[in-house]
Amino acid sequence: MKKVLISLLSTAMLGFVSCGTTRNAIQATKSEMESPYGKSVELTVCERMAEEKPGLRASGKGVSYNESSARQIAELEARAQMSRALETAIINAAKSANVDITQFAGGDRDGMSATDAGGKQNMLTEIISSNIIGGANVIKTEKFYDSNRKYTIFVCLEYNGTLQEMAHRTYEQVRQRVSDEDRAKIDKENEKFEEEVKQFMMKK
Repeated sequence: MKKVLISLLSTAMLGFVSCGTTRNAIQATKSEMESPYGKSVELTVCERMAEEKPGLRASGKGVSYNESSARQIAELEARAQMSRALETAIINAAKSANVDITQFAGGDRDGMSATDAGGKQNMLTEIISSNIIGGANVIKTEKFYDSNRKYTIFVCLEYNGTLQEMAHRTYEQVRQRVSDEDRAKIDKENEKFEEEVKQFMMKK
């Protein structure tokens, strides 16, 4: 009788544990299903590093069956991301300083080749950002190789300097390429211009 009682109690305990485990699994699954955004995905090390220093760092991802191609794509993506942010920062800072960056200096051949205001503005910001971002270096690389023999590579790119140095270089590049009238304006508002660039890059 005692053995039967012990057996029944053991069975009941196992059932209780099993039900508890099943209930927890169901609740976890239900919680994931109820999320309107889907399952959370962790950032890569490169992406986390880029977030640690906004404005100075950018991450990029490249996918290819060729390792070197995947790496190149990742680096190009990171450079493009940083460059686009700086281009927008230049436009915003120029507006704040009341500088017309569509009016190039008379001897600027790059400026003479563009006809419309928007084209001139884009050309100038691209020239400046490429000159400044060109010195950025890859400081971290992550490499993955899947069952389909495809490489996925992440990189973290970092500007070689501080945000203040980036902002000052941007100011110098802009003042060299605008008209004499706008050069006088930007020289008068140089601190404001640099601060605008710096603040925008920090928030990007």
